[in-house]
Amino acid sequence: MARMSTEPCPLPVLVLADPADSAPATFAMWGLRPMVVHHLEDALRLLGEQAFRAVVLDLDLPDIDALMLVTAIRSHRPISELPIFAMGSAAHDARELAEQRGCDHVFGAHGRDPDVLAAEVEAALAHPRRAHSMTAARTAA
Repeated sequence: MARMSTEPCPLPVLVLADPADSAPATFAMWGLRPMVVHHLEDALRLLGEQAFRAVVLDLDLPDIDALMLVTAIRSHRPISELPIFAMGSAAHDARELAEQRGCDHVFGAHGRDPDVLAAEVEAALAHPRRAHSMTAARTAA
């Protein structure tokens, strides 16, 4: 007979990414329960329908203003404190703008490695203060 887990199932992480991106599969291996969407409208709809642990978005998605999602989250009180992780090889200006708009963690090219990104997200969710200070130190270097 299978044992029932007494631990609550963690909330999913909303991932706005390219369909070919391998990060969501890696997130699942890290136990992060990704819920993947490929369109801004789907992300906004889901954020209004259910709770999430965090949002991970790709700044390099074509035809999608990922920063619009950041602005929408930060301006909507029930979800305004939701941790937001942005990844992308986009120009430094785009990553800086993501931080200014309210992304908690912004990853450059190293964030393209799905294991690195999953480890960063997992660490930040497990230890928010420590992970945020580590990211800030890396950004300043």
